[in-house]
Amino acid sequence: MSSLLSPFARLALLALAMPACRPSLPQSLEAQADAKKPAASIPQGAVPVPSAKVPPAQWTALAQGERSFAERLYKKLASEPGNLFFSPTSIRLALGMTYAGARNTTARQMAATLSFGDNPQLLHDAHASLLGEWQTAAQSPNPEFTLRVANRLWGQTGRAFHPDFLQLVQTRYGAPLQPVDFLHDVEGSRVTINRWVAERTEEKIPELLVRGILTPGTPLVLTNAVYFKANWTHAFPAAATSPQPFQLAPQRTVTVPMMQLTAQLRYAKVDAAQVLELPYGMADAEGETRLAMTVFLPDDRAGLPQLEKALAGGRLADFLSAPQPAKVQVFLPRFQTRSAFKLGQTLAALGMPEAFDSKQADFSGMAALHELYIGEVIHQAYVAVDEKGTEAAAATAVVMAPGGPPPAPPQTFRADHPFLFVIRDRRRGNILFMGRIADPSQPAGK
Repeated sequence: MSSLLSPFARLALLALAMPACRPSLPQSLEAQADAKKPAASIPQGAVPVPSAKVPPAQWTALAQGERSFAERLYKKLASEPGNLFFSPTSIRLALGMTYAGARNTTARQMAATLSFGDNPQLLHDAHASLLGEWQTAAQSPNPEFTLRVANRLWGQTGRAFHPDFLQLVQTRYGAPLQPVDFLHDVEGSRVTINRWVAERTEEKIPELLVRGILTPGTPLVLTNAVYFKANWTHAFPAAATSPQPFQLAPQRTVTVPMMQLTAQLRYAKVDAAQVLELPYGMADAEGETRLAMTVFLPDDRAGLPQLEKALAGGRLADFLSAPQPAKVQVFLPRFQTRSAFKLGQTLAALGMPEAFDSKQADFSGMAALHELYIGEVIHQAYVAVDEKGTEAAAATAVVMAPGGPPPAPPQTFRADHPFLFVIRDRRRGNILFMGRIADPSQPAGK
């Protein structure tokens, strides 16, 4: 879909490549027998189902974990200049499926790095419940928003994977195993996976896996795709948009299409920054919406690094909870941006190096001990914002190698210099997307 149809388009893609730790050997009779066992009895595309009701404390832990991971990953990625965009939810869902097959030190490192907590069953049940909520909402007759999440495993034809692992990722993540032939047709397999991702992201991620990521020895790829589309609760009048300056640096400005809106929103001043929440869809009986974009604007036009340091240093929750109802005059540029990352070294540096070590990685919950490790994690993300709303998509692939007194004057929120933003599920606290706009005049690229 064209970004002109919605004010915000967002797309993120992550691929984990897991090569084999050693050359493929003929399977034992026992492994061949395991490979023939059915992975699960539920049909492909079924709504993920938790094994038990998720307690409220686990929802809190899941949201806190995602914020913590988002803060730490942002800090690592923000060292590069320019615009920045990624999806913590997409990354954690893809790696959550991978984590289901990790054991011992590999699993402990992944849990600590990704802020998964110490109870895998509760984590997978929370993911299943969340995915089920989103899928049910998307299938309602008059959905307030579209938020589709799809997961799939792509395994080498004839290769054995533990049935318990396949059952878990299918029932909790709705991720069936689809056989492909990397060994004899690596390019055809790559095209098949890319087509699946493109279809589920409304063509926003046309090529998740570039040539060379997969090899004939690739045993398994785990993919996640997220597509999101919603209109603003308060649309920006198109007639009010006009060319205005955006200050990139003290002596450098560019002209951008600046949207304008005055509405009752949520707003706060926190330290040396303004925080503005822009909701999506219709409000419920309590006046709340489930999804929103939150924009963080430093008071100092050169203050983005200080604001980033605060948000990446554990203050994100404080900033997100601060906004209160207020009348606000908003100036926000239209923008599009795209980011692409290889996250393997970054994730290893954050605390999970063993998963990337061909000699030490323990994914024995997936296949035989030391048979698999993570070769690379690839992430792509795209976003476009305009007057009507937001359209977003994310995809992740894990490739295993081997009323009252007169109103006060409105607050003014003028985003005419670099800012940060997140899109989140306000009910559950998930950070769907997170990014930085340093230059809204830059094209998104391909």
